[in-house]
Amino acid sequence: MSKVADVFWEISRNPLEYLPEPSLRALRYFLSGYIARMMTEGEDDGRDLDYRGFQAWLDAHFSIRAGPRSVYLAVESYSAGQEDAFRNFYRLYEEFQRSLNPVSTDSNHNHGRRPRTDLVEWLRRVRYLPPLYLGHANFFGIHAYIAGHERAGRDLGLPKTQDEELFDRFKLWIEQEKLPEGSPRPWFKRIGFCAFHDCGESKGSAYGVFYEFLDEFATKIGKPGLFEPLARHEVYKP
Repeated sequence: MSKVADVFWEISRNPLEYLPEPSLRALRYFLSGYIARMMTEGEDDGRDLDYRGFQAWLDAHFSIRAGPRSVYLAVESYSAGQEDAFRNFYRLYEEFQRSLNPVSTDSNHNHGRRPRTDLVEWLRRVRYLPPLYLGHANFFGIHAYIAGHERAGRDLGLPKTQDEELFDRFKLWIEQEKLPEGSPRPWFKRIGFCAFHDCGESKGSAYGVFYEFLDEFATKIGKPGLFEPLARHEVYKP
């Protein structure tokens, strides 16, 4: 079993070990970050999950034509909520796998490396064009993606990058200096608590608050502008 497939099934058994919540949206963003980091290191590209085949199976199963819509949206549309969608996704994926004829596959082929995009650059790219990376501007997606990125590094036994160490300092700053009040809780919960809602680029959203705090932190450590959005030509560089 590939590394991505292995963590995919581990999440189904113990979601809170990996995800901020047992939801399909958390799984989607986490796996995006996990696979991106794996590909950066020349490892697993997630191909063994066969989402294309699963999408075709879902189309037939529900008698729909999803077209470019993702497997996540297809399952969500037949679920009562995010946690229900999470359970349904794995149930349906297991049905899909049982429908396949056993095929011998080689999961050890060379996947090649994706050009490296470290956390700071990724955060700047997201800030410039959220829909390209998140679908829409939302803090939850940023947090879940970064959780996947960091988990992949740990699963590969890699030392933390300078960007990861910097982001760890940001987390501690949020918890210990910026928003220290209240009983202990993680940095992302503190950011969510002081915002009116999660999505959008306004100052009242958790997404907006997150980037505002990143800018403040960058100035505090003597690196003002570190998290400002990339220019257009930098986002689309080859």
